Amino acid sequence: MRTPPVSTGYGYEPGEKVPTTELLLSHNHPDDRAVVADALAAAVRDHGALGSRHRVIDTAGVHHQVLVVADGMFDATGAVVGTESISST
Repeated sequence: MRTPPVSTGYGYEPGEKVPTTELLLSHNHPDDRAVVADALAAAVRDHGALGSRHRVIDTAGVHHQVLVVADGMFDATGAVVGTESISST
C-alpha cells in the first residue's frame, strides 16, 4: 500500500503491499464486505463518488470503524482506472 494512513490502518508498513480492490475488500468485516463491494462497483460503473462507513480488520485481527470518501480516477479516454479516497478511523 502506498499511503501511510491506509497502510498502517490495515497493519502494513508503507510500501509493503500494493493496494488492490481485492486486498482492501479482504480486510473488510465479513458482514460489511458485500455492501462495500457493491458501493465500489456502483461508483465505478456510474463514474460517481463513494461514501461508506464500515468495519475493517487489520493484520493483527483488530477491528476498526472507518469512514471512507472516494472518487474515481480516470485515464485520458475517461475510463475508470481506480479510486482515490480519504479514510478516517
